[in-house]
Amino acid sequence: MRTNKQAQISVLIATCNRPEMLKVCVESLLIQKTAIPYEIIILDQSDFEKLIALPSNKAAVRVTACDFKNKSRALNLGVELASADLLAVIDDDCIADKYWIDSLYKALRKEGRNFIVTGRVIAGDKESDAISSRLYDTLNERTIFKKNKITPIFKLSGCNFGFHKNTYKEIGRFNENLGPGSAFKSSDDNEWSYRALQLGFQIVYTPEAVIAHRSWRSAKEDISLMKDYGYAAGAFFKLIFKTSKLDFLYHSTQLWWWLLKTILFSFKGHEIKGYIYYGLFFFRGFLSYHHHPNRFYDYIFVLSPGKYIGGAERYVQNIVKAMRKQNKLKIIVAISHNWEFYLECKNTVPSLYLGDTLNKSSAKFSHFLKDTRATVVVSNGYHSSYLIFLTKLKSFFQRGGSKFIDIKHGWITTNFSERFETFLDRLISIFYDFVILVNPSMERSLWLVSKKKLIFIPSAISVEKDIIRTRSNKSNPLKVLLIGRLAEEKRFRLVIEALSYIPKDIWQLTVVGDGPMSDSLRNITVQKNIQDRVNFTGYQESVAQFYQDAELLVISSINEGCPLVALEAMAHGVLVLSTEVGYLSTLLDYNRGFLMDVNTTILELSKKIKEVAALDCKQRNQMINEAQLFVYENHNIERNIEIFERLIHPKSINI
Repeated sequence: MRTNKQAQISVLIATCNRPEMLKVCVESLLIQKTAIPYEIIILDQSDFEKLIALPSNKAAVRVTACDFKNKSRALNLGVELASADLLAVIDDDCIADKYWIDSLYKALRKEGRNFIVTGRVIAGDKESDAISSRLYDTLNERTIFKKNKITPIFKLSGCNFGFHKNTYKEIGRFNENLGPGSAFKSSDDNEWSYRALQLGFQIVYTPEAVIAHRSWRSAKEDISLMKDYGYAAGAFFKLIFKTSKLDFLYHSTQLWWWLLKTILFSFKGHEIKGYIYYGLFFFRGFLSYHHHPNRFYDYIFVLSPGKYIGGAERYVQNIVKAMRKQNKLKIIVAISHNWEFYLECKNTVPSLYLGDTLNKSSAKFSHFLKDTRATVVVSNGYHSSYLIFLTKLKSFFQRGGSKFIDIKHGWITTNFSERFETFLDRLISIFYDFVILVNPSMERSLWLVSKKKLIFIPSAISVEKDIIRTRSNKSNPLKVLLIGRLAEEKRFRLVIEALSYIPKDIWQLTVVGDGPMSDSLRNITVQKNIQDRVNFTGYQESVAQFYQDAELLVISSINEGCPLVALEAMAHGVLVLSTEVGYLSTLLDYNRGFLMDVNTTILELSKKIKEVAALDCKQRNQMINEAQLFVYENHNIERNIEIFERLIHPKSINI
């Protein structure tokens, strides 16, 4: 036994008013044959006089007194308290085999985060006048359960299972409407495991992880238990009915055939009575269960950035931060396709990770929304709009009431695949309540969408007094900045080659970002013998520091909407030179920056950069002042928040 603070697996026990049973359970856990460090977390919902008292030397045991009685809620709390990434669950009326923790830990490590591990349950010896426990697994070999045409049910033993913490985050919390302490006193494990299988996770049965379920209930208590089982099973089947009619039809047929056979061919009066009550209470549970959302949000923002994070995602991050700072709106950001971005976001805003694939993410999102009421659901970019469309297509928004809004930043059309994605994105726009355009010229590409649905809201930033300033001196060399995804459509190669035609002592380049062209761009600097003048920083969570030293931001894209980097650079007193695409022709007009033709050549761009370098301080400051004033008056995030707040009340929208 190794029990210390560096636990590699956390064992959760939810208990209520059964201190003697709990004591025996804990004792079985403290004599485990394992070299794995572990901790035991007891979620004690007992009345005060029945709270467990443990010896002070049991450092591995942590007891949390709960002011509620609900097993699912207690387990949700336990996951939050656990210090390990691997978790195991056992009930207080169970006794663990001496190799239980070791077997469960090894299975979890071997199978990986896409698997939930469930162990073998055997019935303990009868205690006094009790009858034998109904929980007894006869399987003796490893078995995998997964979703095919039909999603399996009843494959997880709620008193003997383990999972990865990240898996729990993707599946979601245990349903607090089900399980001991709720109105439906069971099926919490059934619903959670069904949800997991629906999302593409698998359950693996590991017979080596054995626990004994104590046979302590009397015949009368067993009948009461069967009533609870039936009542909760009815509620669970109501949820299956709402999720999949095919699953419901198949499992209902199987269940009632099993009940009928048991009642007709059992020669034990107690058994027959128990299963009759199960069937009767099943109907009551099915008819009684009315799902009510447990969560309410004013906004749900859906982000699917893919491998590389760009200005579109940072724009929504800024919107959410500003909204939460100024208002009492309830907001959550749902993220897919990028786990690292989720980890970054969750430190500053409430976040939910949906998954790494479109199908998995849409299924997870649908389950989340079934227990959620949202006023506005906002997608942002290609993949998130597909995700919401797929979710709607599967009829997961049966309740209605939410408004669906898509923010469009522009389209990439450098190859056939991207042109096809653009076509789909425009087609999907028909199904939204509103489509926000960061560039008004995008309206021409959305001729299928009613003009009443199209709203022009340009990108915005938080403009603070300490950001807006005047540069009194120009530096030598000229400090040039490129920020963005290192991809073909950004055309950073054009800028690097243009700079290679300018004497090296005149300029210095910083490239911030990551992408598929990272290696090729580095190779070009070597070929042109300018690698000592170019600094590649890779992806940066915050880019503000790079504006402090830069004098010129170059945007060489073939297509843009209203890029955040341009607004940030202008506010920081950095000159902007850009191709005349998207909203940039308006943004940099009237001496606020420099524009060049989208088909500009290397030599033409080189000449343009030399012109910027030759500006005197007066010309530079005049241009900087004009740019800063324009951004403050037209692209302050405060203005955008006011518009977004009006989207909650559609009748007041008049933009």
